[in-house]
Amino acid sequence: MRVNNSNGLTLIETVIALTLVVVLVTAFAGAMATGLRSEKNTNDLDRAINFSASIYEYFNQKFELVLSNIELNSNSYDNSLENFKNEIDNGQFNNIYDSHTENLDYDSDNSKILIEKINEDLKLYKVKLIIAWNSGNGNSSYKLESIFGDSDE
Repeated sequence: MRVNNSNGLTLIETVIALTLVVVLVTAFAGAMATGLRSEKNTNDLDRAINFSASIYEYFNQKFELVLSNIELNSNSYDNSLENFKNEIDNGQFNNIYDSHTENLDYDSDNSKILIEKINEDLKLYKVKLIIAWNSGNGNSSYKLESIFGDSDE
């Protein structure tokens, strides 16, 4: 009597196949986790960019109002963005601030605004914004600088 073993897999073949499956699943899960982290970081950066763009759009419309509500010491104003919001106490700016910070893991301690008068005759001001947030990799920030003018009207 002869026994035929060709109908199944040997133990070594089964172990190799299972090892390959585990390695492939682990690699796929790692790639997915990296992709999800990257997507979150990109979304957070996009929110910070939109936040700063909304602030600058507000400044384009209401820069004279902003200047009338803050005090420039030695032609400069440097404060946290949250304190700036409280100083100007404007409903439109408060809505911008609140709507953008609720969807971002916002870091109010490291988010800053600097307004500096750069030309007295032309009434030009440099505005620098730093929007900071807590990300999975630690703290992240987005910086934006622009120049605004004040009119005599």
